[in-house]
Order: sequence, then structure tokens, then C-alpha cells
Amino acid sequence: MASILRERDKERDAHKHTEAADMFRALLSDMVRHPDATWREVKKALRRDTRWQACEALSRDEKAAIFDDHLKTLIGKSKEMFHRLLDETDGIGLDITWHQARRLIRDDPRYKRFSSSEKKREREFNAWLEGRLDRARQELRRLLDECKFITHETGRRYEESETVRRDLTSALAKDRRYLVFEPLPAQRDRIILDYLRECEAKGPPPPPTASEPGKRK
Repeated sequence: MASILRERDKERDAHKHTEAADMFRALLSDMVRHPDATWREVKKALRRDTRWQACEALSRDEKAAIFDDHLKTLIGKSKEMFHRLLDETDGIGLDITWHQARRLIRDDPRYKRFSSSEKKREREFNAWLEGRLDRARQELRRLLDECKFITHETGRRYEESETVRRDLTSALAKDRRYLVFEPLPAQRDRIILDYLRECEAKGPPPPPTASEPGKRK
């Protein structure tokens, strides 16, 4: 009988603990909405809310941990919002600087909502731009993969013949994945040349039957 009562007490305590955690998360959702908030700053305001008393089942460390999780969620959403702002703003190319971009976005409410720190804005912009550059490089390589006329011999011809370079450029220039590199032509040329050299190093593709010995006659 005693063991049954102890088990019930454990279940009741666990239920109270879960309720307290849910209540504390709701309190944070209502009271802490900015990703720049710190635990030390918000504790005073949280204590003034009547729901704080309902969270007594939580230890100080547990409350701090739940706050950290809440802040991570806010930061993630804030970054997504800031990245959307940058994605949607006309005039932001691959070569733009933070000071140039700042002039284009500073009047948008999302600019201030992201952070009150100029350094954080600039740091996040740089991270976004590097990610955009990485995606652009990958997309350009996918475009080259799609060009069936590129063979292991194209690289040598590309370096030797102005006509081949002009023809290849003309074909690629019909695609936005090539055009997005207009501000960075040297980097684009390097990606193309590296790709062509990789194709040359691989050599010609094997004959159709080379990988299917069982089908040879």
C-alpha cells in the first residue's frame, strides 16, 4: 500500500512539474518577445506576474533553461525574418557591403525588430551573404552539370579559343544562375574554369557497355 501511495505522489509531483513548465513557457511567450532579452533583465518583470507563483515547482536552473530555449526560438525566428527582409529587398547583389545594404533596409520595421545592436545586424548580414554566395556557387555548378555539350575536351578548347569561350558564355548567359554573378565576374570565371578542368581530369565517359559486362555479346 505504501509503495502505491509513493507512486501516486510521484505521478502527482510529475504532473505539477509539467503544469509549472507549461505555465512558465506561456509566461515567457507573453512577456519576453525580443531576442536581445537576458535572464537577469526579465526576472524582475516575470516575478511581478501572478503566474510566477504558479511555477514554484520549477527550480531556478530549470526556469533559466526554459528561458534559454525560449530565447533560442526567438533568435531563430528573428533571423528568418531578417533573412526574408534581405531576400526581398531589390538592389542587394552578391557584392554588396553592409553599409550599402543598410541604407536599403533601415526603414523596414524588420530591421529594428531583429536587434537593437548594429554589430549583431552586420554580423547576421555577413552570415546571410556568405550563405547566399555558397548557394549561388552551387547553383552555377548545377547549371554547368545540365550543359550536355560540356565534355572532357571543353576545358582545353575554352582556354585556347575565344570563339569557344564566347559560345559557352552566350549559352550560359540565358540562365539567371549565371547572371546573378554579374557583380563578381572573376569569381564566376573561376568556378567555370575549375569545373571544366574537373571534367577534363575525369576524362571521357565510359562506353555504354563498360559497366554492364553481362550484356556484352
